[in-house]
Amino acid sequence: MSTPRPPRWVFVGTVFVAHTATRLFTARVGIPFRLESWSTMAGVIAGAPFASALGAMLSRLVLTLVASEGSQWAAGLGVLLTTGLAALFTARGWLDIQRPSRLVASGVIMGIATTVFVLAFHMIGVEALPASADTLPFRRALGVALGVDGHALMIERLFLEVIDKTIAVIVATSVVTLLEDRFPWARRQVVGASA
Repeated sequence: MSTPRPPRWVFVGTVFVAHTATRLFTARVGIPFRLESWSTMAGVIAGAPFASALGAMLSRLVLTLVASEGSQWAAGLGVLLTTGLAALFTARGWLDIQRPSRLVASGVIMGIATTVFVLAFHMIGVEALPASADTLPFRRALGVALGVDGHALMIERLFLEVIDKTIAVIVATSVVTLLEDRFPWARRQVVGASA
């Protein structure tokens, strides 16, 4: 007996809860990575990109209003970038545990794209680059080692975002792969799967 596909609001709610809980957890334990984009990516891989984007954007709004996350314009709009890239990589068969090099490459590409996106907001003066006190020693060491003290924050953001998105895409793909065995509606439709 086949399990029916859940309604879109289930995806919105699930992504919202997972996104918010992951962000609150990583902030609480002091991890320099947010990692919450795994929930958005998992929703995209499972076939609900718009519902996933909505859930993640609502989470960003709540975190801004309730948890004093500060301005989230770039991050909120970055959800759309992450969603679009995850949809593209899913359609092309890159988000697959059986293709680890493509899986990791997709995380690296998403991390670079997100960093450039946030940096653009910073450069036009809309939003400051996020600077965590937890990573200050790393940022100082990076500035000294590379001789680019003034740009250490940008390089740190790139480094952390690439790691963040790579971990997130691996987690998202793993979660959906586990769900595919149990729930047929979660099976992906991949374009060019033989590539």
